[in-house]
Amino acid sequence: MQKSESDSKLYFRNLPTLLFGATFGLGLIFFLFISPAFSQKTPGYKISSLRAKLFFYQTGDFSENIVDNKKYQNLWNTTIGEGDAGSPSEALLVLVEIAGTPGSYESTRKVHLIATEGKKTILNKNAELGILSEKGRCFAGFWLYDTGINPIQLSAEIIGQADRPRLSKTIDFQGGE
Repeated sequence: MQKSESDSKLYFRNLPTLLFGATFGLGLIFFLFISPAFSQKTPGYKISSLRAKLFFYQTGDFSENIVDNKKYQNLWNTTIGEGDAGSPSEALLVLVEIAGTPGSYESTRKVHLIATEGKKTILNKNAELGILSEKGRCFAGFWLYDTGINPIQLSAEIIGQADRPRLSKTIDFQGGE
């Protein structure tokens, strides 16, 4: 059976409708079945700890965590190694521990740390977060310099997610004669 010229015209006249229908159908399939997999949000991260370690410049070693540690209650004249420091230190490594879903990663999430001595801000910085370990953890590290004489307030928060968990701690450095 031969196609007539009118059959060909009818086919080309309906071609836009057919293309629209096919495109709409594929879009509907993507929307209903595939897009939910891409749109699932990783649950919010939490700050599980805020730690700080003295850096001993004469040995290149670090102290234990000094935040909320009874072994480091007397941080008097730390710059010359007095008090519980045991060795001179003028710098501090601050570690913010993040907890969340193992293996998760959200490129927009960061840790924001503010460190102050009285009313003076000595650090105001964001740190990128990597992929959380199989235990659901990762750490952000921050260096503080010229420490050991005045109390330092540390305030960490997670930015880039709906809730912004915060954790604050004080390191009670003291100095004098």
